[in-house]
Amino acid sequence: KQSCVYEAPERDPTYLVFYTDEELVGQKVEDFDVVKGGTLEKLVERLTFETHPDPKFTTAFLLTYRSFTTPVDLCDMLIARYNILPPPGVEGDALTTFQTQKLLPIRLRVFNVFKMWLNMSAQDFRSDADLQRKMEDFLEEMTQDLSTAAKALKKILAKINSSKGKDKVEIVFSTECPPPIVPRTLDAAAVTVMSIDPLELARQLTLIEWTHYAAIQPQETLDLAWTKKNREKAQHILGMIDRSTRVSKFVTATVMAESNLRQRSAVLKHMILVAEKCRSINNFNGMMAVIAGATNAAVYRLKRTWELLPPKVQQTWSELRAVVSDKNNFARYREELHTINPPCIPFLGIYLTDLVMIEQGNKNHLKGTTLINFDKRRKIARVIQEIQMYQKQPYNLTAVPVLQEHLEALTCEYDENALYKQSLLLEPREPAGGAGGTMRGGGAGGAGGGGGKTLGRKAGQGAGSRKFGV
Repeated sequence: KQSCVYEAPERDPTYLVFYTDEELVGQKVEDFDVVKGGTLEKLVERLTFETHPDPKFTTAFLLTYRSFTTPVDLCDMLIARYNILPPPGVEGDALTTFQTQKLLPIRLRVFNVFKMWLNMSAQDFRSDADLQRKMEDFLEEMTQDLSTAAKALKKILAKINSSKGKDKVEIVFSTECPPPIVPRTLDAAAVTVMSIDPLELARQLTLIEWTHYAAIQPQETLDLAWTKKNREKAQHILGMIDRSTRVSKFVTATVMAESNLRQRSAVLKHMILVAEKCRSINNFNGMMAVIAGATNAAVYRLKRTWELLPPKVQQTWSELRAVVSDKNNFARYREELHTINPPCIPFLGIYLTDLVMIEQGNKNHLKGTTLINFDKRRKIARVIQEIQMYQKQPYNLTAVPVLQEHLEALTCEYDENALYKQSLLLEPREPAGGAGGTMRGGGAGGAGGGGGKTLGRKAGQGAGSRKFGV
């Protein structure tokens, strides 16, 4: 294929727009111009610009390109760029100059873009037979001009194909994992949430959540895919949201299942310690889900239950509430997140909120034009990169099958109004001053906003429902 789409002048704002110096005041920028928006053709040209590489632009483009084109179309355009023709009438020395100073650098840029694409988004090629066929045909063509480069890409593609159908990649850690703290009995029928050490409960919850978090793909974050009718495009984000909601509901149900005041307070204490242990192993998403369950309206109003908590647990709860405070856009949480070392599962709900704000505050095209708003994609890419940053380091923990089975199967569905009525039966309203203690703090949402306000359970289930699956 030969290119005929890259003849627009570099500085023609009809095709490509850069930031002005005034717009970039106070920002850390490269030594070259920063793209604000452009036609798809000019963005691809910039992606493979012969004068200088722009790694940040390339990364942002590859993370977000599905919001303005398709994998097959992008592949076609890169191949066309690789086969760019000299201007009409160019011959002799001028042709040699074109070949050495323009064609060859562009071809090397195309190679680097394909290499980054294959390494960053292997799933694009693994799941799209048409895309893979185009790539394989192009690599045969590339072999004639850049055999070493073609060989390198073939090797990456072969590795991607060899991993098809494999459920797990075996990970070897340099250190031994901590031994699990197992209950005295691992009889599935006898295991209850109170028989599991809070740290081990946090570990097992973390292992389950990690499988969902680590699997999130960049395209799941584009165009608010998890909110759309065709929601399977964001299956791993939805998996995280579902996990958080189920954990939150389970926490609420387990506390509310105890009719005895002291036992109920003991269960609440146990859940607070699980949240604290989630925090200690950097599972902020799990921590948020447990806190959401504890701050469900039916649990939150149980003043006497909260007052029976030991002072040390009350202090732990206050610290947890400070971390998840939404003050200044969750400033305290964001600060703590950026000071820890992975492994880590961040609170996904904040990233989803950030993406919603970007979508709502930025149009897909630059104002008054049909040019792709690349600044918007750059902002989205920053969120994706932070999500990916914590996907690289897995947890070195041992799964306990019996506990994993129970936690995987958590199901707690009930009516919110019935739950609140049950709460009033457990602790009737007090005349004045009620349940307003500051120690408990406000509510906290699970990932994707599935927090306490959506929780509830059928009234009438007794104290025995502290077992899993209430």
